[in-house]
Amino acid sequence: MIIPSQMAEMMFAETPLDRGQKVVLNSNEQKIAVLIAEQRYKTNREMGIKNRKAGSQSTYQTEVEGVGGELAFGKAFNLYPDFSTTRGDYDLKIVDTTIDVKTTHYFTGRLIVPTTKKISDCDVYVLVVGEMPNYTIVGWLQSQHIINDEHRGNVGTGPVYLAEQTELQGFPINIYAPRS
Repeated sequence: MIIPSQMAEMMFAETPLDRGQKVVLNSNEQKIAVLIAEQRYKTNREMGIKNRKAGSQSTYQTEVEGVGGELAFGKAFNLYPDFSTTRGDYDLKIVDTTIDVKTTHYFTGRLIVPTTKKISDCDVYVLVVGEMPNYTIVGWLQSQHIINDEHRGNVGTGPVYLAEQTELQGFPINIYAPRS
């Protein structure tokens, strides 16, 4: 039996065992993603917080896909993301490990982290690719492995930290998934 203190260590092991886990959100999960995204969009605009999207898609679409990616990651690992509608430094927490999920609709997309982020904001960044309702959890990097000068770049919208998919760590098999 796995005890909770070992869960984060197992999920973020150095050996990739299940790279590219596919997740499909059901109709209720899709509705939840849209509702949370709409509320986050409204709250953030009211508070004067700009979305730091890196693509040409609308800010609204960025919010919806972002929440969709968070739900997909949570579903894969039997977790619930933070459903608060105010900006935070991370989306999920496993034991003491904080996770920020970054989502892109580009299948070959890179893990992109704003240069406003600090290493202390979050422990792990996760890349999810896809569009509602189909997502793929590509991999992850610890904060210190992406928030550094080596990973500073530009995707046409200003400076960011970025990493190619080949640089990301994979995930061990989900120990909480139903056995088939």
